[in-house]
Amino acid sequence: MFKYSFLLFFFLVISLSSCLKEVDFSQTDDFQLIQPIDMPFVYFDFNQTNFIDAQNNEIQSITDETFIRIGSDVRTNIRDKVELEINTFNSFDRDFTLQFGFYDVNNVFLFQKSIVISAQSSNTTQFIVFEGEDLNLFQLMYKVETKVTMSTGAPVQSNVNQSFSLKSALHFNINYTSN
Repeated sequence: MFKYSFLLFFFLVISLSSCLKEVDFSQTDDFQLIQPIDMPFVYFDFNQTNFIDAQNNEIQSITDETFIRIGSDVRTNIRDKVELEINTFNSFDRDFTLQFGFYDVNNVFLFQKSIVISAQSSNTTQFIVFEGEDLNLFQLMYKVETKVTMSTGAPVQSNVNQSFSLKSALHFNINYTSN
C-alpha cells in the first residue's frame, strides 16, 4: 500500500512540476480588458402645453442642464470613440433643433453639437460621434446643456395633442490594462 501511495505521489509531483515549467507568468503584464458601457444620457417628453406659456404665448425654446457623473478612472480609459445615440419622436408640424452644449467642471464651455429633427417624424435615430479632439474634450465634460428649439410655423394649439420626445444614451468602450 505504501509503495502505491509513494508512486502516486511521485507521479503527481512530476506531472505538476512539468506543468509549472510551461506556465509563463509574465503574460499577466500584458493583460487587457475591454468593457462596453451603455449609459442613459438625456430624456424628455414634451407635449403642446410645454410650448405655450400662461398668457397663451408660444415658447420657441426650452433649455435644461444635466450633470454627467463619470469617474476619472473611466474617463481616462475611454477607448477610440463615444457614440451619442439619439432616438426621437416628433408629431408636431414643425422641425426641432437640438443643441447639446458641453461644459467642464468649472462651467467653462467646451463645444456644442446640434441636430435637426424633421416635422412629423416618428421613431428617428441619429448618432453624434466623439472622436479625436472631440473625444479629448468629451473626457473633460461634466455638464451638458440641452436646448430644444421649435421652428416657426402655424401657432401651437393647446387643444391639439402633439408630442416631441427624446431618449438618448452614450455608448463607449473602457480599456483596462495591467500596465
